[in-house]
Amino acid sequence: MRLLNTVSTLCCSSVLSLLVAACGISSLGSGVGGDGGSDSTSNSGAGNGASSSSGAGNGSSSSSGAGAECRGPSPAGCRTQGCPAGQSCVDEGCTPSSCGCDPATGSWACTDDCGGGTCVPDETECRGPSPAGCKSQGFPAGQTCVDEGCTPSSCGCDPATGSWFCTEDCGGGTCVPDETECRGPNPVGCKTQGCPAGQTCVDEGCTPSSCGCDPATGSWFCTEDCGGGTCVPDETECRGPSPAGCKSQGFPAGQTCVDEGCTPSSCGCDPATGSWACTDDCGGGTCVPDETECRGPNPVGCKTQGCPAGQTCVDEGCTPSSCGCDPATGSWFCTEDCGGGTCVPDETECRGRNPVGCKTQGCPAGQTCVDEGCTPSSCGCDPATGSWACTDDCGGGTCVPDETECRSPSPAGCKSQGCPAGQTCVDEGCTPSVCGCDAARGVWICTADCGGGICVPAP
Repeated sequence: MRLLNTVSTLCCSSVLSLLVAACGISSLGSGVGGDGGSDSTSNSGAGNGASSSSGAGNGSSSSSGAGAECRGPSPAGCRTQGCPAGQSCVDEGCTPSSCGCDPATGSWACTDDCGGGTCVPDETECRGPSPAGCKSQGFPAGQTCVDEGCTPSSCGCDPATGSWFCTEDCGGGTCVPDETECRGPNPVGCKTQGCPAGQTCVDEGCTPSSCGCDPATGSWFCTEDCGGGTCVPDETECRGPSPAGCKSQGFPAGQTCVDEGCTPSSCGCDPATGSWACTDDCGGGTCVPDETECRGPNPVGCKTQGCPAGQTCVDEGCTPSSCGCDPATGSWFCTEDCGGGTCVPDETECRGRNPVGCKTQGCPAGQTCVDEGCTPSSCGCDPATGSWACTDDCGGGTCVPDETECRSPSPAGCKSQGCPAGQTCVDEGCTPSVCGCDAARGVWICTADCGGGICVPAP
């Protein structure tokens, strides 16, 4: 009888196992077979009808855990997995929308798309209020939004950097107290109110960083600090350096500021006209090389050094616009141009150029002032007679071509240059009739002929 019950139980268990397998059920709530029908959850149990991860009994279900097979978190996007606190899932970047673990290879298998979403910081990540103007954000009670200052019309938070990005305009509007409360403009600095076109807000002066209107007294009350900023004209408003003298601007190394020439003592930029406005004086000082470096006056033109009283700087002659002292050689080096300007007497005094020598007026590019010829060292205009009055000497200097242009005498024949005493020029040999110096290359260029003549002893 017991044998019959055992056989009957085994048959029922086998049939039940087949039904479980056919229906895809991996485990049962309670065991059917085995001793006493116990519920077994052993990972290696062998009892009939037991639920086992790797059991070998009849009707057992083998299950492999996905988390144990693939290392690291799933690379699926946040649309599937969500985001941590303080972040939001947005359609940016390229993350797959779904991923699963492949137990055969131990790696993640993902869909080939970019729709999974990316976690970015919440818009609240940008600290401080939006710098956009009041036209988009409104204004508090007792204030009005007006077209003053320079605030952007729209701003947004860049979650990648955590900073605000704004439109490049000044149409956002600024909050000002109602006219019925505090009269006059808000005394707050430009860091809050901005600056008008053509000006920039800098950390200069002492303006408060914040002000408010006291409706009870109708007066402004401000923070006791100097961090508000001050509006100054843009550097691009007035082109070129300030023409003020070195007494206010200083001087470079190797130079000294002296009371020479005529430079204004102070200059400022007029943003309305875009030009420099200077004091009408000659007390600004002029930069000259230290006496230990380059001797003699700077050969630069009067546009840089100015002119003495009774003279005007005009675009005549050929003087360089800029010169500097080379301390290594003790000589002046100048720009190769003729835009420096020349001092001439005022039209009401003496007409024509000053006959003074080059030691005072300098020489054009490619020439050097030497002690040759006879030019006066100093000249002045006699307004009573309208004529030049010069010193009775020959120490003014004469301009001659630089020796560095074309060395050695011209190879032209004696018909153009003559012969020394005791010689005569004859049509013999082959010398060019005309030669000139190419200053750019420092070489002689001659005509391609043999008609220049040669010098032979006189008969």
